[in-house]
Amino acid sequence: MSIREDLVTQDDQARIRIGQVVKRSMNGAFGEIFRALKNGLITEELTYNQTDNTMSADRHLGRCEAYTNMEVKLEQMIAEMEDLTKVVSA
Repeated sequence: MSIREDLVTQDDQARIRIGQVVKRSMNGAFGEIFRALKNGLITEELTYNQTDNTMSADRHLGRCEAYTNMEVKLEQMIAEMEDLTKVVSA
């Protein structure tokens, strides 16, 4: 089954495979790049808020929250995979 199919089916085995892919990615060079990009985007948003008042502070903060939520969702996929593999191996 392809990862695209796993994303659609979301059964336990699919969530385990997705979590494994995400874990390998986030623990490697991609994860470092992803976190640096996220942190850079947050810094950029907060800097723009100080210099450009055309957009509300709430909107800038909402974008920062969205960037952070992406990482949180990826971490949730890993945690879900670990929980499911504990159940399978128990």
